[in-house]
Amino acid sequence: MPKRFRFQLRPMTRSDLDAVLDIERRSFEQPYSREILAQELKIKAAHLRVATYRRKVIGYIDFWLVHDEMELISIAVHPEFKRCGVGEGLMHEMIRFAHQNEARFIYLDVRRSNEAAQHLYEKFGFEKAGVRRRYYSDNQEDAIIMKKVLE
Repeated sequence: MPKRFRFQLRPMTRSDLDAVLDIERRSFEQPYSREILAQELKIKAAHLRVATYRRKVIGYIDFWLVHDEMELISIAVHPEFKRCGVGEGLMHEMIRFAHQNEARFIYLDVRRSNEAAQHLYEKFGFEKAGVRRRYYSDNQEDAIIMKKVLE
């Protein structure tokens, strides 16, 4: 895969569930189930986007907007397309949506061990705001709370 290439972003639909679940399983120790992702598609506050390349889903982002606060729920990119700008494109889409909808803050949780994700978030202006001790049930790992203030 080239370092940079053109991909498309669009709202996620039920027909994307299998591809997103595959990315979930490849990306996370505790992937979301089909039921959880299908339910997310029905929640008014939830906004899910997919990145596609040649009609194949190669990444996705799930974020919630409630009043003037946004929370990044999940972001993942297929391993074959990592370090090609897909994650950055998804982050730009979320931040664009936040500005368009007058959000004042974006929050997220990230595993303490996931330094690559923390670096990506810091690149987009997120700062560490706290720790949730023993947050993840699979290994009792801490979650780092990160926050971005929007102007």
